[in-house]
Amino acid sequence: MKVFLVAGGTGGHIFPAVAFEQWLNKEKLVSSVNYVCGNRALELEIYRHSGIEPLVLPMEGSPFGISGFIKKAKRAYNIVKSLIHMYGFIRKHKPDACFLFGGYVSFPALLVCSITKIPVIMHEQNAVAGKTVRFAKKIGKSVVHSWDNETTSNVPVRPFVLWDRQIAFEKFGIDSRWLNSGIIGIFGGSITSKSLINVQNAIVRYFPDNLFLVLSEKEEIKADNVLFIGRQWDMNPVFSVVDSVICRGGASTLAELEAYNISSIVVPWEQSSDNHQIANAIKFSEITDNYVWREYQDVKQLIDLISLCISKQNVHKTGFHEKASLNLFRCFESKYGVRRKICEQ
Repeated sequence: MKVFLVAGGTGGHIFPAVAFEQWLNKEKLVSSVNYVCGNRALELEIYRHSGIEPLVLPMEGSPFGISGFIKKAKRAYNIVKSLIHMYGFIRKHKPDACFLFGGYVSFPALLVCSITKIPVIMHEQNAVAGKTVRFAKKIGKSVVHSWDNETTSNVPVRPFVLWDRQIAFEKFGIDSRWLNSGIIGIFGGSITSKSLINVQNAIVRYFPDNLFLVLSEKEEIKADNVLFIGRQWDMNPVFSVVDSVICRGGASTLAELEAYNISSIVVPWEQSSDNHQIANAIKFSEITDNYVWREYQDVKQLIDLISLCISKQNVHKTGFHEKASLNLFRCFESKYGVRRKICEQ
C-alpha cells in the first residue's frame, strides 16, 4: 500500500506522523510513504533532521488568524496554488490512502483527496478540534481524536532510546557536578516560548541544587544552575537526563511525557487557537495526575508545584504508544473496508 502522510506547521503535527510511519513500517503495512508539508523553514528543518525529504506545498499558513488584507490574500492565493500542487503529487505517486495530521497544510490535501476519491483519515492531536478537522467531519471524513480516552492519550509517539546519563551529559556539555542532582527540563515547543523562559528566570534561584535544562537558544540570565542547549529534534538524550519538566501544552510533547512517565508541569500558551493548549493541559493532568499552572497565577504556586514534581521521583518508561498508531490504522480499515495487507519485504 502506498501512503501519503500530510503534516506541517510545527513538530506537534510532524512527530506523530513520523511515529505513525515507523509503526507502519514495523508492521510491514506499506510499500512506500510520502510526506507532504508546507514551505516553512521550521518544517523542512524538522523533516530533514529525521532524514525525510517531504513533498512541499507552496504555503506557509492559513489566511485565518492573521491581520492585514494583503497577507490574507497572499495566503488564500497560496492555497489555490497548493491545490494544484497536491493534485500533481497525487497524479504522480498514486497513493492508496492519505492520513492527515491537522494544521493548515491538511486543508488542500483534504479537498484534493475528496475530489480524487483517495481514502482519507484525519488525526487530531489536540483536545479541541481545529478548523480543518471540523470541516472534515462535516463532509463525512473519519477523525481519530487524541484525548477522548480516560486513561491515555491517543497520539503516536516515537520510540524512546535510553541514553547513558554520562554520555548524555557530555553531549550537552553539562558539568559533572550535576550528575547526581535533579534536572528540570524547560520545553518551550518547536517555536520556543519567550514568556515561559521569563517565568523560569523568576524561579531558578529557589532551586539552587537543581539544574534547569532549557530547550532554547542562549538567553541572558545570571544563574549558575541554568543551561541553554538550543532546540532539540532528537529527544532521546533529553528524556534520558531530565527528572521533571515544565512545558507548554502542545499535544505531541504531552503525549511523550505521558508515555515516558515524566513528572511535569504544563504552562499552556494562553493565546493558542481555540484555547487548545489549555484543553490539552487539563486532559493531560486528569490522565497523569501531573500539574497545570496558568501564567496569571502567582509564581509562588509554581514554585510549590516544582517542589512536588521533584519529590515524585517517577520511574521512566521506555515504551511508546503503539496502540495510538494501531487505532489510527484500524479507523482506516473500518471506514474503507480494507483488510490488512502485509507487504512483502
